[in-house]
Amino acid sequence: LGSEAGKALAATLRTNTSIAEIYLQNNPIGDEAGRAIGDALRTNTSLRELNLDNSMLGEAAGKAFGTALRTNRHLTSLSLDTNEIGDEGGKVIAAALQSNTALTFLSLNSCQLSDATGRALAAAVGANTSLEFLSLWNNNFSEAVRDLLKTAVQGRAIALTMSEDE
Repeated sequence: LGSEAGKALAATLRTNTSIAEIYLQNNPIGDEAGRAIGDALRTNTSLRELNLDNSMLGEAAGKAFGTALRTNRHLTSLSLDTNEIGDEGGKVIAAALQSNTALTFLSLNSCQLSDATGRALAAAVGANTSLEFLSLWNNNFSEAVRDLLKTAVQGRAIALTMSEDE
């Protein structure tokens, strides 16, 4: 599937009330279609699981998903691995986690995140009450930020992975 199919999916998500899971990993839908899907999630009430791993998403899509997570109370699993979400998208997603009460699974492996997003995620995890699994391996976190993230989940029921070995 490509960009046009991704945009069509976004249009469908705006009105569909029965699709609960979408797995579109390894489809080059691109940043524009990813942004449209993220925007559609602001009002979608049926989707529970979304996997867009390796879909050529960028910062615009990351920001759209973050914005959607501020209000979406239905999506419980989001995987955006191997996309160029970057810090601009990552920080918006992290900010949304502070108030999101539905998401239990978030995977941002290989998303070109650095310490700025790592620090924002650590703060968000401290405020979040629903997250059970957070995967962040193959990003550009310093050892200090890795320690900060580990401390943020310590004593909480959150599984954190920052390497393929964990």
